[in-house]
Amino acid sequence: MILPRADMEAQIDKWGRLSWWKHMERTDLTEEETKELEQLSFYDQMLNTVGRGYQCDDCIKIENELYNEYYPE
Repeated sequence: MILPRADMEAQIDKWGRLSWWKHMERTDLTEEETKELEQLSFYDQMLNTVGRGYQCDDCIKIENELYNEYYPE
């Protein structure tokens, strides 16, 4: 339902791409860090939610480029 966003992907890298969600259980985070992780969680849900819809050819190309950049196979 959303394309990968460079700013959010940078935050994922900041927290650790393979384990950023584990930080959500920590109790020593500041309010700002907690909000950042909550935003990442929401972004992750939106990124991995599939909905019905139509997409133009150019949008499909952009989507493929972004997914290949941030989530290569």
